Parts: sequence; structure tokens; C-alpha cells
Amino acid sequence: MGHANMVWHATRSFVVAATLLIVCAPSAVADYNAGKRAWDAGKPAEALVQWRAAADAGDRRAMLELGRLYRMGLGAPQDYVLAHMWFNLAASRGEMEALKERDALAAKMTPQQVAAAQDRAREWRPGAGDDRTAPAVVERPARPATGPPPARVIREAQGLLAVLGYKPGPADGQWGGRTAKAYGAFLRDAGLPLSRTLTPEGMRALRAVARRQRVGAEERSAGQAKPRQPVATAPRPDELHRAARAGDIDGLKAALKAGVDVNARDRQGWTALMRAANKGYVLLVEPLLTAGADPNLRAADGATALFMAAVHGHSEVVEVLMKAGAEVSIKGPKGKTPVDAARARYGDAEAARKKKESSAVIALLEGKTWAQVAEEVRRQEDDSAIAKADSIGTAAAYAKYLSAHPRGRHVDKARRYVEQARRVAELNRAVVQRLGKSFRDCAECPEMVVVPGGSYKMGSPGDEADRSAHEGLQHRVTIPRPFAVGKYEVTFDEWDACVTGGGCNDYRPGDRGWGRGRRPVIKVSWEDAKRYVEWLSGTTGKRYRLLSESEWEYVARAGTTGPFHYGSTISPEQTNYSGDYTYGSGSKGVNRRETVSVGSFPRNVFGLHDVHGNVWEWVEDCWHGDYSGAPADESAWTTGGDCGKRVLRGGSWVDGPWFLRSANRNWNLQGLRSIFIGFRIARTLTP
Repeated sequence: MGHANMVWHATRSFVVAATLLIVCAPSAVADYNAGKRAWDAGKPAEALVQWRAAADAGDRRAMLELGRLYRMGLGAPQDYVLAHMWFNLAASRGEMEALKERDALAAKMTPQQVAAAQDRAREWRPGAGDDRTAPAVVERPARPATGPPPARVIREAQGLLAVLGYKPGPADGQWGGRTAKAYGAFLRDAGLPLSRTLTPEGMRALRAVARRQRVGAEERSAGQAKPRQPVATAPRPDELHRAARAGDIDGLKAALKAGVDVNARDRQGWTALMRAANKGYVLLVEPLLTAGADPNLRAADGATALFMAAVHGHSEVVEVLMKAGAEVSIKGPKGKTPVDAARARYGDAEAARKKKESSAVIALLEGKTWAQVAEEVRRQEDDSAIAKADSIGTAAAYAKYLSAHPRGRHVDKARRYVEQARRVAELNRAVVQRLGKSFRDCAECPEMVVVPGGSYKMGSPGDEADRSAHEGLQHRVTIPRPFAVGKYEVTFDEWDACVTGGGCNDYRPGDRGWGRGRRPVIKVSWEDAKRYVEWLSGTTGKRYRLLSESEWEYVARAGTTGPFHYGSTISPEQTNYSGDYTYGSGSKGVNRRETVSVGSFPRNVFGLHDVHGNVWEWVEDCWHGDYSGAPADESAWTTGGDCGKRVLRGGSWVDGPWFLRSANRNWNLQGLRSIFIGFRIARTLTP
């Protein structure tokens, strides 16, 4: 072997021997911390210098940070090979985070790039840094440190370059300009460090690529009697870059079809996507993204394609990039992000709206990614859909929501209501023969009507006339099972039967001279009403009780949603109240100034009379100022609130019509007796 050949092949072992003498610098920690300060100050190039010094002293944390800088292209042109090398070095020294980042990066690299990175990691020694040229060799008196590769190696390289389609000129063993140019093009395509001279790394890569192409060609021709096909030449990234700079859509598509790496960089470290975005070539941006161009790659100064488009005000390109997942917070030149660039170009979001800029531009000005915008839109649509289902309140409406939004935010709520409706329907079917029909458990007992279970929206909407804050917020309530309700308010006859039967504390309220019999009992407190249902339960062996507030509004509405079960207004011909006043478009009428016999006016759909007017009706619930935390079922609300006060519903003969509304709420002390107050009862049905 010739002297020059021996020197060329001995270079690496000599460098290893020399660099093994280097020890970790005692300033490694100081260099690492200086790099952190530079990074925090928005100076990635300075951070790179400091971390390289710390890495040369063996600091694995600095190696991890260097890998991140080269991966992102901050402080230096983006270089996956160097990034992989530094991650590998850090991982081999116990930095587990580097192992994860190395493997994630490898998935984006070509096999040639990974092999090159692994070679560089094996050859690296403390103090060697990450220079793209071969490490300097310490001179020995008897041997030169470097020398050109032998002529036979150059001839082999020229032959391999020719086979791969790089046109190096004749294989004459001379390293001339054509050979150097072809070799440089190969290094770029292979993702290897650029060099004007033939290196051992480059030679190994040439042999490996040529070997793979030869094996592939032989496998394709195996078993066929066809003549051997010439090896296809590797696609050239410079064709893609030329097309991107010129806005040549046909040339760009041809290069992509030929298999050019869409994320390859030109001599300035720019990708074709960056060129197209910078020029505003939206027709080029779209096919590049379709081919897999990464919108978040960075130039040497940190600028991304989105940053470039925002700087120049290319709104259509901004929109395409945003929809492709471009990040808005990546720091570029002078620490500025695409958001900063957009604000400098368009002003604030409000100004952009006035100029009718696209939703993507406005999102960028607000610092939102397109994914965030899409999520906001999805949430709005989802909330609107569940609100519509709530307003309808049927199982079919919630089922429709589930069909349209199977992964929506409110699927649990919708499924719960659908299931509740199914159970309610089953229970209603069990008593279908009794629904709407009346019965008595004894001769002196009140006449009862079976009411089906169901669901409704309790409370009044914000635009209902004469509503109060006590009636909000509206909320959906499900009555899960059928139950029985007094067809009428409890009468004097029914109360007197309790007294005669030894109940009701022997209390006989006066009738104010209006008469007893079928008129509703008055001057009874909530406590008196509780004594009555206690006597009735004991007499019949059935569970009688007061209605809960949610049950009362449910049976009063009877499936309606307006102020009254009659509709949007009411008149004295329909119920007993002060006809001196009107509601809505209603007219004035008679003011009877006393109670009337129960059942004097039409019933509602559930078969109940006088739920509006005649007398206020006690219910079980304690008073609460609004519905915050209210039960969503038939339960009486007897926790919290003021249980010395009990809820009254329905209005009375002395009141204006607004007090008679289905949603109106009132209260009084539970021991109070009044000529305006009576009550209605309920009975729990047994299977």
C-alpha cells in the first residue's frame, strides 16, 4: 500500500488516539449554564457555542440541548444528522430523554442519514466538537497528518457516482471540479456533511447506496429472461428548489413525482415550502403539503414557512399553512413568532375583521392554531346541538344529538336522558290503562288522577313577561315514574272528614261565610296539610303526600311551555283570579273576590282542575332563592335554603294573572294560615 493510501486510511485511528488524551473541561457546568442564559435571552446561536463547549467537556445535558438546536434549526441550519448524533451521544451517557428524542427523529430520517449520524457518533471524542469537516490531526514528525485519497479510490468513487447518475466525468483518478460537484450533490441527497474532498464517510455511503441499488436491480430481474435494466438515477432536490423559486408548478409536480425529498434543503438551508411561502405561491404550497412537506421546519434564523408568509402578507398561503397544522408560536428571527409577524403586517384581530381577512389570519393574530379554531367551532356546534335537544326535551331529540355528535361533550347527558325516557316509557306502559283516569281509595278520600312520568324544562325563560329571578335558571327535570295527583284542591268536605275521623288535630278552619262543601279548604298551614296526608295515609294504607315543587310545575304545565297551560294569556272565564288586571293580550273580566267550588273551570291535559288560581297550593319544598343546585328529578328540595318557609304555587282568587303563571314561585311561613292558601295532594303508586 502506498504512503498516501496508508495515511488516508490511518486518519481515523490516529484522531481517536489523539483525542483520547483530552479530559473534560472543569468549566463544563459554567458553559452549560451560560448556554441556558443565552437561550432564555432568545440567543440560540450563542447558546449553541456555549453548549458545544460544555459537550466537548463531556456534559450530557449540553449534548441533549445541541441535538434539539440542530433538530429545530436554531442557531445553525437545521441538520438531522448532527441532531441525531448529539442525541445518540447524550443517550449513551445516560440521558434517557435524549433516547426518546433520537428515536422520534430517526423516524423522519432516511436510512443513509441515520447511518451517517451513527458513524459520526462512533467517531466523536471529547474535544472533537461537531465540525462538518474531518477533525484536525496532530502532526507527527515522521508522518503528514492528512493527504489526498489514492487514485484508485478516486476512480472507484467516480465510477460509483456515474452509476448513481451524478455525472462526475471520466474515471481518471483525478479529483477535479466536475467530480467534486457531483460528490457534493450526492452528499446533499444523502443528508451527509458537505465536503469538497473525498472522505471515508462519503466513500462508505457511496458504496452502500450503490450496493443497495445493485441488489434491488438483481432482485427485480431475478427469474426473468429480460436484459438487465440500467439503475435509476437518484432524484435531484435542486430541481424541486428551482421550481419553487420560479413558481413553476409543472416543474415542481414533476420533481415530486420523481421522488425528490420534499423536505430537502437548498444551500441556504431553505426548503421548497419556505420558498413558495415566501413568494406567495399558494398553488405550489398546496401540492408540497400534500406530498408531505413539514410546515414547521425552520431556516437557520428560525423562520418557518408560516412566518415568511405572514411577514409578506400572503393571506392565502397563511390559511393553507394554518390548516396544514403550522405552529404559531415557533420563535424565528430576533425571537419573533409568526403571531408577531402577522400583527406587524395586519394589525390586531379586530382590524383584520374590519378588513374582512380570512378566519385563518384572524386566528393567527389571536395566537391560535387552526386545530384550536376547529375545536372551538366544534364545541360551539356541539353546545348548540345539545341546547336544541334541551329545548325540545324528547328522547328523540337527544337520540338525534347522539347520532350527529357521537363523541360530543354532552353524550353522557344525552344518553342519560334517552335511558330515563326509556325507563319512564316502561313504567307508563305498566299503568297505561289507568293514565288520565280518576279513582278514590275511600268514600271520603279526594278524587285522584294518574299522571304519566315524563320530562320538562322547569322555570321560566328570560323573556317571559313578569318573571322573577326566583324562576331561574331553567333546567330540565325528569319525573321518572307515574304517580297520582288530586284532581282538585282538597275541599272543606274532605278536610272535615279528617277531623271527624280523629285526624287533623281536630282543627276546623273557618270558611269566611263563603260556604264549605266543594269549595277548597282555606286557612290551613303547611303543617296542617302535612297532618291531613298523614291521616289519609293511615286510613287507606297508601302513601299520600304533598307534591314536590318539580312535580307541581310538571302537572300544571301538562306538556305546555307557555306561561299558562291555556297558552300565552289567560282570562277570568278560564279560572278564578282578580279580573281587574290583564296579562299579555288578555282582557279584563270579573273579580269574584272569593273562592269558587273546585272543578268550576276546564281541566288541563292531565285532567287536573284549578292549577291556576282559586287558592295558593302548599308543596313539600323548603324555600330557595333560585334553582342553583335544584334536583333534576321529582325529589322535594328539603336541604339547604330556608325550611321555616315553604313554597307556594298557583296563585289565588285575590291575585293578578302574573301570579298564576306555571313558573311563578312564592313562599310563606310553614305555620301561617291564610284565606288565600289551600293545598293539593299526591299519592305514590305501587307496582
